[in-house]
Amino acid sequence: MFKKEVWKEIYQSIKAHKLRTFLTGFGVSWGIFMLVLLLCVGKGFKNGVNNQLAGSASNAVEFWGGKTTIPYKGLNVGRSIQVTGDDMADLKADIPVIKYISPEANVTNAGTISYGNNSGVYDVRAVFPEFSQIEYLHIGEGRWLDPLDMEQERKVAVISKKIEDQLFHGKDPIGEYITIKGNYYKVVGLVAEDTTRIFNFGSESTIYLPFSVYKAEFEPDGKIEHFTAVMEDGADAESAGHKIKKWLARKYSFDPKDDDALYVYNRARNEKVVGQLFSGVGIFLWIIGCSTLVGGVVGVGNIMLVTVKERTKEIGIRKALGAVPSSIISLVIQEAIVITTVSGFVGLVIASGALSLIGKLTKSVTYFQHPEVDMNVAISAIIILVVAGALAGFIPARNASKISPIEALRYE
Repeated sequence: MFKKEVWKEIYQSIKAHKLRTFLTGFGVSWGIFMLVLLLCVGKGFKNGVNNQLAGSASNAVEFWGGKTTIPYKGLNVGRSIQVTGDDMADLKADIPVIKYISPEANVTNAGTISYGNNSGVYDVRAVFPEFSQIEYLHIGEGRWLDPLDMEQERKVAVISKKIEDQLFHGKDPIGEYITIKGNYYKVVGLVAEDTTRIFNFGSESTIYLPFSVYKAEFEPDGKIEHFTAVMEDGADAESAGHKIKKWLARKYSFDPKDDDALYVYNRARNEKVVGQLFSGVGIFLWIIGCSTLVGGVVGVGNIMLVTVKERTKEIGIRKALGAVPSSIISLVIQEAIVITTVSGFVGLVIASGALSLIGKLTKSVTYFQHPEVDMNVAISAIIILVVAGALAGFIPARNASKISPIEALRYE
C-alpha cells in the first residue's frame, strides 16, 4: 500500500505545511493522551477503593446500640439499647444464614500499656476468634486468637506492627508479656502491617483480646458497643439484617422501625452503591475522552480538506496524465493514516510517562493505586482513530477524484 513514491509525497506534503500538520497531530495526540489518562486515573481510584473494601467481608451487616426515639409497649423514649456478647451465640443459632459473628468491645480506660521500660496508650479491643474472618486480618508472626483461648479465658493478646515497634524495638514479641491494667497478657500473634486499612479506624494501634477475658476481667455483663454478622455466600444480607434487628427488638423491647435504637450498616448494599458510582464515573470519563478524540478526528478531516483544495491543480494534472480516481483517494487517505497513527502513538507514549510519574507521586495514597495503562483500550483507541482519520480523509479525496482535469486546472 505504502510505496516509496507515496512516502516521498507524504513527506513533502508534511514538510510544506509543518505548522498545520503539527497542530493537527497535536489534536490527535491530545485526544489519545486525555482518553488514556482519564481512564487510568479513574481505574486508579477504583483500585484504591476496591482494595479498601476487599479488606473485610462484603456480605456483612454491622450493628451499633443507640437510644430509642419511638415509644414501645408503654416504655419511654431515650432508653439505651446495648446488646451483650451472649447474644451472639443465640443469634447464630436462631438465624442460620449467619456464617460468622463477632462483637467488638473496647476496654475503656485501659490506660498505659507497658512492656519493660517501654509504654504507650493503645486501643484494647475484645473479639471472637472468627473476627479475623470478618476483617480478613492476616497474621505476620505467631497466631490469631483461637477457640481454646475463649473457652479457657487465656490472657493472650494479638498486637499490631506499630505497637511492636514502639514497645519491643525490634525484639521478637511472640511469647513476651505486656501489662494491661495491672494484668499480664502473653503476646501470641502479630497482625501483618499490610492489612491495616483506613476503614479499620485505629487498627494500627489496636491490641486484640479474647472476648471471654474481657468479660471476666473488665465487663462482667458482657456489654458491647458494636458487632458484625457475615452471612452465608449467596444469602441476602439486607434481609438477614432485618431479622437480626427484629430478634434484638423482641429481646430489648424497642420498635423494629426505630432506626436510632439500633444503627445498622449494610456493607453489601453500600459496596454496590460504590460500584454503581464508579461505573457512572467510568462512563463519564469515556464520554469526555471520546469527545476529545472526536476533536482530533475533526482536525484530521479539516486538514485533509484544506490539503485537497490546495492540491486541486495537481490532482487535475495527475488525472490528465492518466491517474485513476482510486490512486488519488489512496494518496490522501494514506497521508491521513500516517498523521493519525504517528500522533496517536506519541500521545500514548506521553500518557504512559505521565501515569508512571503519577503512580510514583501517589504511591502512599491509599485511595489511589495502580493507575495502569490498559493497552487493549489504548491500541483499540488508536485503531479507531486511524480508521476515523482515514474516513475523514476519504470524503474530500473522493470529491477531488470526481473533478474533471479541465475544472481542476482552472481552479483558483
